[in-house]
Amino acid sequence: MAPRALRVCVECSGANGQPRNGKNGATCSANSCKMAYARKRKSAASPAAAELPADDAATAVGEMMPAGMWVYDLTEILGERCCELRLLSHKKRKNGPGGASYCQQYLVRGMFLEEDGDEDDEDDAAPEPNTFWVNKVDLLETIAKEDIRKALVARHESVLEDL
Repeated sequence: MAPRALRVCVECSGANGQPRNGKNGATCSANSCKMAYARKRKSAASPAAAELPADDAATAVGEMMPAGMWVYDLTEILGERCCELRLLSHKKRKNGPGGASYCQQYLVRGMFLEEDGDEDDEDDAAPEPNTFWVNKVDLLETIAKEDIRKALVARHESVLEDL
């Protein structure tokens, strides 16, 4: 008995005359339908990143510290993460980010300075309070390790108090 053609393929509506792609597949087994469906699902999975240009995707909603900025004074560390979930594929979300996607980041509240290309103006270099996700490497370049250690210990103690 030959497999019946899928009449409800979300891509071709059965025009290809191919059987269903798996037991509960939404498409038929035609490669063009499978690829088109995969592209639609991928674009629907990350609508925020898809709408933004590549440069703005990394600083979406002001979460990452902008390029050309550095931590002047550390007030406290509010959290930490090893990856950005919205940038991970489905497989990496299940199995972990792996070495290439792993990047230790801290949610830092403090004073931030923006690098200005004009070195002659000294009066406009006032640090501004803000909160950003900061890469570990960038944080270690500007803040003393002991200050980072104290902030992490304070964060750890506040988390343990709530348990």
